[in-house]
Amino acid sequence: MLNHVVFVGRLVNWIDYDQCIEVETHNVDESIIRMPVKLTSTMYDKSKQYATIGDIMGIKGKLKNMYNQTIIEAERITFLSGRAAAENGGEIDGSREI
Repeated sequence: MLNHVVFVGRLVNWIDYDQCIEVETHNVDESIIRMPVKLTSTMYDKSKQYATIGDIMGIKGKLKNMYNQTIIEAERITFLSGRAAAENGGEIDGSREI
């Protein structure tokens, strides 16, 4: 069974105690989908440095159940708008320690 997901949405919240972010997107019927995204410590620090609330990002990762809730465990984040997209080409990779 494959467990890969690509999620594109807008950053709406930082969850500091768990190194998570919350991203929202709109469904076809205009309903809002909010999804928590678990980041590695390096990805979280870099995201916090460059991204702001409202930036659009693409997240590649896998689905995971945590605290009785479905979350995305990020492997890579690409910023599609904002300062991070302009300065770094948008890429923040979880496998690279910087």
